[in-house]
Amino acid sequence: NNNNNSGDSVGVLSVDGDFIVDKKYLKSLYLAAFLFPHSGQKADNHNSVAFYIVRNSLRINTEYAKFVDHMHDNADQIISLVNRIHSKESVTRAEIGNVIHRLGSEWRLGFLFASTVEHYLTQPENQITNFTQEFSPPIVDSIMTKYCQVIDYIYLNKIHEVLSLKHLITGPELKKLLTIPPGPIFGEILKKEFDWQMNNPEKGLEDCKEFLLNEFKDKLTTESQDSH
Repeated sequence: NNNNNSGDSVGVLSVDGDFIVDKKYLKSLYLAAFLFPHSGQKADNHNSVAFYIVRNSLRINTEYAKFVDHMHDNADQIISLVNRIHSKESVTRAEIGNVIHRLGSEWRLGFLFASTVEHYLTQPENQITNFTQEFSPPIVDSIMTKYCQVIDYIYLNKIHEVLSLKHLITGPELKKLLTIPPGPIFGEILKKEFDWQMNNPEKGLEDCKEFLLNEFKDKLTTESQDSH
């Protein structure tokens, strides 16, 4: 296994088809698991039900409440991504990289949590009593192995390096290259640039400029003409 000692991720190691969790993250993962049935529910306009329970009912540090939200918000997308990779469907580096980037240094904890959620969601409703019920070992093993294999795939292809990736072109340089008008298109361009960099790690600045010009020059020219 090639990811045991990597410093890009906190909390969990993938070792010989299994996960080993740092004890200081167990409390956070237990909270996320116990509160998963409330995933997606809102307590008010600003906070999820899970966040509210952790912060206001249990009176636990906000850091834990944010962690629970983070795990819940990303679980579905991780499950979909892992199963697409496992089924050998076409998945871009950017799709994987965006999930890792969003989770930050907790990305492997996110994959561990998602593996548990996947098993929970695949149980027949009449067999589910709560999130901590005893699961079938063969099914658990197959799911955990699948997730560990995907993590190995991520490391083998160096997709985790997205955490240190910086835009090749930003700010004034980008405005000068494309003559960008004020507005939301600036954010769209930066997103497209970042995705392109993740999908083309071997390419450099000049390739990036060519991509952006081909992708946006006509659109920007049209919008500029329309505004006049």
